[in-house]
Amino acid sequence: MKFFLIIISVFFLSNAFADGNKLIVLGAAPTSGSYWPVSNSVCNAVNLDKISHKFRCLPSVTGGSVYNINGVLQGELDVALTKAHILHEQYNETDDGKSLRMISNLYKEPVFIVVKKNGPIKSFDDIQNTTSINIGNLGSGKRVVADKIFDIMNWNTEDFTNTFEYTTNESMSAFCNNELDVMIEAVGLPNTNYDYLAKECNAIYIDLKQNIIDSFTKNPFYTEYSIPTEIAFNNMKPVKTVNSNIVLFTKKENSNEMIYSLVSSLFSNFEKYKDSLPLLSQSTQEYYSQESILTPLHEGADNFYREYFSN
Repeated sequence: MKFFLIIISVFFLSNAFADGNKLIVLGAAPTSGSYWPVSNSVCNAVNLDKISHKFRCLPSVTGGSVYNINGVLQGELDVALTKAHILHEQYNETDDGKSLRMISNLYKEPVFIVVKKNGPIKSFDDIQNTTSINIGNLGSGKRVVADKIFDIMNWNTEDFTNTFEYTTNESMSAFCNNELDVMIEAVGLPNTNYDYLAKECNAIYIDLKQNIIDSFTKNPFYTEYSIPTEIAFNNMKPVKTVNSNIVLFTKKENSNEMIYSLVSSLFSNFEKYKDSLPLLSQSTQEYYSQESILTPLHEGADNFYREYFSN
């Protein structure tokens, strides 16, 4: 799989230089979550206009939200996806982070807990000392979420029979093979991989405890949310949880021309972009251009939004 992805990257990279376009490398995440398909949709929208603005967008498989912050700061990535609160924390609490800039909101991502429908875990309180649990790979957004849940519940990894640091692909395989009892997830829904878990591996989502919801929502980047039953297959009622914004970001040193062109292409091809994924079907340009709490917009994005909404 890695070899295949490298071949794809080399193909696009060589074509980007061959046709004279400047490359925009967009940091996503592992391919089984929601960052990867959304990143492809963003790049597809940008590439529809590559003849006019001379930029070509290439999505890149990465470790996820935290990895992407470092990748942008170090110049490995030009733009990337992350959680809004992670972007804000890095901007507000680190010296290097002061150069981080928002481009746009993208979608809302819920936190949810996956267990077996007919298994012993019926509610959050059943997640006890004999359970095998996945907390996500280092550098991922779900790992940040899992660490927070562990902190709220005063859990330690030693409290569980096995604590895994699986990527999404690895955890899904283990869950379907009955090698994993609990998955702590943070993924945009609907998502075909999680539909598969429900339909083929008997997955169900359980409510977060109210004290966990209350703790998350003390942070202004999280809001209380219920996952509807038409998305949470196998669930007979909506699932109580929280969600947060997933955002596209960059750093201030990247050119206004690049970021302006990216946002311009996204908006000029917005209907095609929305139609590309069920997750994006309810997207609005107003939501995309909403200013983030305390994380400033990149000047190129700000210039575009001012022009676009003044007409």
